[in-house]
Amino acid sequence: TVYRGVPVPFFDLMIYPDGSFRLVDKKHQFNSRDIDFFQKQKPDVILIGSGRDGLGGNGFPKSEPVQFIYSPHTQRGTEVIILKTPEACEVFNRLKKEGKSVLFILHNSC
Repeated sequence: TVYRGVPVPFFDLMIYPDGSFRLVDKKHQFNSRDIDFFQKQKPDVILIGSGRDGLGGNGFPKSEPVQFIYSPHTQRGTEVIILKTPEACEVFNRLKKEGKSVLFILHNSC
């Protein structure tokens, strides 16, 4: 995976709604603290690239690829989209073109 010319071989990548990014530990399962952190960023959409084979992105209330979760930080629902990473990248680009605020967690293996 390469983002803004930076190769990211051994970490997952978190892209914030403002376009800044940071490397994050690889994980397949998110916990409640992770989800709370995501919601604190106040995105319209939390987009999860669940890996090439779709094994990541677990830990949200439902196992459905599209769901809404209540955010106490915005007092409204936040859309969560979980897709295999190649499809998630396409959706990320489309959502950004539409002007959406997107927090994108990109799992770049399995």
